[in-house]
Amino acid sequence: MLNLDLDGKVGIITGATGGLGAPIAKTLAEQGVTTVLVGRRADALDAVAKKIGKRALAWSCDVTNESDIAKLVSGIEKKFGRVDILVNCAGINIRKSAVDLSSDDWRAVMETNLTGPFLLSKAVLPGMLKQRFGRIVNIASIFSFVTWERRAAYSASKGGLLQLTKTLALEVVTQGVTVNAICPGVFKTPMNEQLLRDAAHQDFLKSIPMRRMGEPEELSGLVAYLCAPQAAYITGAAFIVDGGWTAR
Repeated sequence: MLNLDLDGKVGIITGATGGLGAPIAKTLAEQGVTTVLVGRRADALDAVAKKIGKRALAWSCDVTNESDIAKLVSGIEKKFGRVDILVNCAGINIRKSAVDLSSDDWRAVMETNLTGPFLLSKAVLPGMLKQRFGRIVNIASIFSFVTWERRAAYSASKGGLLQLTKTLALEVVTQGVTVNAICPGVFKTPMNEQLLRDAAHQDFLKSIPMRRMGEPEELSGLVAYLCAPQAAYITGAAFIVDGGWTAR
């Protein structure tokens, strides 16, 4: 078994109550990472933290609010002395045709999916650069590369997140900090299980070469590896995890 050498690291996981965020936090905690679970709902965060155990700490924060983020990062650095890992997993999707998508809808998606990761990365990078170690993993999407109808805001935000990933990676490339993106396809989360009940999305599922949704644990292991010292030569990369869908 590969020893990822993550024991004692401190990581922030946003969207930590979601179908992908919670398993990612659990996997990192199992590897010895002190995981700070970030989201807006304190009760949901507490529930996830309780399931994970002593290596998890719930912290309410609006990832679109720069003041909230500053308090989050300064608070963690004061409590633990460092931030080693940031996993930007918070995300929303408003499914409307472009002509029906309001400017408020557009801004909501962009602020959560793109501005949030930018602000969080900007907040943690000074400490990471000072200690010459840091790992940022952005959860992007296959819609960073391809798209679907009723996905104008979501696809634009995830495409932007991929470009942000590459730019940040180049800016810190010689200073011990890596920045990578993981681009999931359809995973078995509560949101997607509900979505795939209708006929159109059943057809989408059949179009996946593996003929199934991904299991969250099939993503979280990759996140853990990218956060480890052993992944020091991987940066600016985008890992597509989609059962072969974009390989067609």
